[in-house]
Amino acid sequence: MNDDVAIDITEAAADWMDRLSVDDVPTEERQLFAEWLRRSPVHIAEFLHVSALRTVLSGTVLRHPDWVKDVIATAEESVVLMPSLNANNSQHVGENSNDEVSVLAQSGYNTTAFSVSRLLSRAAVVVLVSIFGAAWLLQIEEMSHIKTAVGEQRVVMLDDGSKLQLNTDSDVKINMTEQSREIELLRGELLVTVVKDPQRPFLVKTDKAIVKAIGTQFNVYRRSVVTEVTVVEGRVLVELTGALANSDDFSANTSLELDAGLMTLVAENQSKPTPIKVDRATAWTTRRLDFDNETAASVAAEFNRYNQAQIIVNDPVLAQRRITGIFDVNDPGALISLLGGTDSSRVQLINQGQ
Repeated sequence: MNDDVAIDITEAAADWMDRLSVDDVPTEERQLFAEWLRRSPVHIAEFLHVSALRTVLSGTVLRHPDWVKDVIATAEESVVLMPSLNANNSQHVGENSNDEVSVLAQSGYNTTAFSVSRLLSRAAVVVLVSIFGAAWLLQIEEMSHIKTAVGEQRVVMLDDGSKLQLNTDSDVKINMTEQSREIELLRGELLVTVVKDPQRPFLVKTDKAIVKAIGTQFNVYRRSVVTEVTVVEGRVLVELTGALANSDDFSANTSLELDAGLMTLVAENQSKPTPIKVDRATAWTTRRLDFDNETAASVAAEFNRYNQAQIIVNDPVLAQRRITGIFDVNDPGALISLLGGTDSSRVQLINQGQ
């Protein structure tokens, strides 16, 4: 893996740049472009990335027609509600199944990264903002405290070229100085792609841990009682904070190095490396939920992070049923169906948005 987007997405973005360069783009072509953008925030990011690179390399500002900017803005607003899979493609298998590979074919996209190339300078980022005014592309000086709503995901480009991808219902504070780069994860989850800068360590802090990286990609999920850290690329150092660092529950070590493909749960009595499939840990970036032999109660809790409609499993036996499968985050009905329907004595679906 590398720091770049899957080549097919980059090629598609470049192809759209060429197809939109004519004076009169047919309506059908405009609709296809809008549909392509809405499939994933990766597509929006890469189209703007390609636009910026062409601006930098050509030395002239590429000005898209107003309708293109409108389509991009609309896609940015709707992509947080637009699953990357259609509801008909939400697939699952029965309890205790180990054949999760057959549940869903692997996506053609590289879900681990769509970071801005190191060729994309701070000046190019400013050009992007001036051309598109896209809400997802934020300069750190303009916003240092960022939140996402339930069901919303957002991409934030930092002034050093690093990227944050915030998951649903997340809250981060950002502090970028000449000496350091610090992200405080107050709530929720984020995937971080770090541009190397040995002179400025990159830190992600929660109440349980400090994650240090130089040039890597990792996922941090601040749960209610634990911090979950997964390394997608490179290596990170996880240090305990506060009372945890002085706890007798830990060995003499108060830090842990994690390589790619490893995760750790930093809790009151546990912090050890565990192998993990990184595609499962980062499935949320393509608006999927990937479960492996997890209880129905924990699966329902994950669905509830993304939806106003809340799944309540009332039957304690049903709550412990084991589930393996891949779901669309916006399709709680798929889990309800798997659990046998909405018998209120067993399972309820309550819309808190009403």
